[in-house]
Amino acid sequence: NESRFWELLPETHRLPAMTPLVQDMVTLAKVMALIAQSSSDRVNCRLHLMDSVRCPKWHEDDVECRLFKTYYGHGTQFVDPDDNIIRFENYVRSLFQHDRIVSDSLKVRQILGHDVVVMSGKKRVKRVPYSIPVLHRSPLEVNKSRRRLLYTVTLNN
Repeated sequence: NESRFWELLPETHRLPAMTPLVQDMVTLAKVMALIAQSSSDRVNCRLHLMDSVRCPKWHEDDVECRLFKTYYGHGTQFVDPDDNIIRFENYVRSLFQHDRIVSDSLKVRQILGHDVVVMSGKKRVKRVPYSIPVLHRSPLEVNKSRRRLLYTVTLNN
């Protein structure tokens, strides 16, 4: 709930200009709870201001599912979870404990600023057998002069 969110902020950070941002974040948390068909206390919300690459390696999150929204900067990169060639290549690499890769850069997609994307994680496969975790990473163009403001909402198990 929005009032609980405001209580977490120090009074010096409660600026009227932040109201639309906070309202958007609360709405997205509620949407994620609806998607999950659960109470909102099962979602974990985080707002990250990054000036370095947080997750440069391709990976699948060890969560049920996670919502991503980039408010500023480059969005998360991902590949189509239905791409069987990439899935097979990375399955073989995982058998040898090698990092995951995407060998064809043309298959890399990037979330645009202000887009909202919900990605399945590894834990969802255990509950919903036909779901596929999404292989993704942070954009590599993040640095001190090209910051990124990322909001994530994670479904807790």
